[in-house]
Amino acid sequence: MAILPDFRLETYFAKWEFSARYHMTASDAQSMCIKDLLALTSCLRSGCGRSHIEEGLQVLRDYLRGQ
Repeated sequence: MAILPDFRLETYFAKWEFSARYHMTASDAQSMCIKDLLALTSCLRSGCGRSHIEEGLQVLRDYLRGQ
């Protein structure tokens, strides 16, 4: 089996992957649902389940408006 050359972009990123001070664009970022994300804060409100939100749930929009 032939040995392929290193992928240059991957080699470049490997140089900085663990030495960058702030890493905001991880290619292996862990995804989480809205319920789990909101559980990390104190703003978890009823009606915020594991649903896909396009316009935002009414309860969330009300909360963000301060109502």
